[in-house]
Amino acid sequence: MGLLDKAEQTSTGQEETPSARPLPSLIETDIDAIYHEVMSTGRMSIKTIASTHTVSEAKAEEWAGALDKQGLLEIFYPTIGEPELRVKITGQTKKPVNTKKNLFIFSLAMLLMAVLAIFFLKRQGVI
Repeated sequence: MGLLDKAEQTSTGQEETPSARPLPSLIETDIDAIYHEVMSTGRMSIKTIASTHTVSEAKAEEWAGALDKQGLLEIFYPTIGEPELRVKITGQTKKPVNTKKNLFIFSLAMLLMAVLAIFFLKRQGVI
């Protein structure tokens, strides 16, 4: 639009409004949706993921594995029940195991058991 066009538009009373371009929409995949659902609820079973997104449990577990591999969420396999996708807890560090202390306690327990065994065997007259 040039200056002459602008002058004509102002004389006629019409002004050109800039065309509004639509904002680019974000593309959200099923994996993104699963991530947001688990982050909002804290956990979700693989079976629920499969039924919600109408995929097989194998596919849901594959998606969960991808999220686990990237470190975004973690797959938890309970002793009893079905696996579930959970929010990964950060900031937890394992305490270092004090092996010397554990060995000392184990040695004391074994010594006590040996002394008790000798005591009972002497009472029975075996020794």
